[in-house]
Amino acid sequence: METNTKKQELESHIAELERSITELKVQLRQLEESDQHQAIDNLEAYLVTMENRWDTLKDFWPIVHNELRDIFVKMKGEKTP
Repeated sequence: METNTKKQELESHIAELERSITELKVQLRQLEESDQHQAIDNLEAYLVTMENRWDTLKDFWPIVHNELRDIFVKMKGEKTP
């Protein structure tokens, strides 16, 4: 009978460990999902920032283009005899 008791104890312990492992897997899955959501939120914020910077650059580029053109035209005019 002692063997049956030991076997039942081991089976009970294994069942308890399996429940603990299942709970840990659920917690891990929830943590991974939370991390993924956070990474997506960070990416969205980064993309908004980059979009704003791109819009600023698009607005600024014509000014730079015109100033550079004026500088080169002026330099070219000074070089012609």
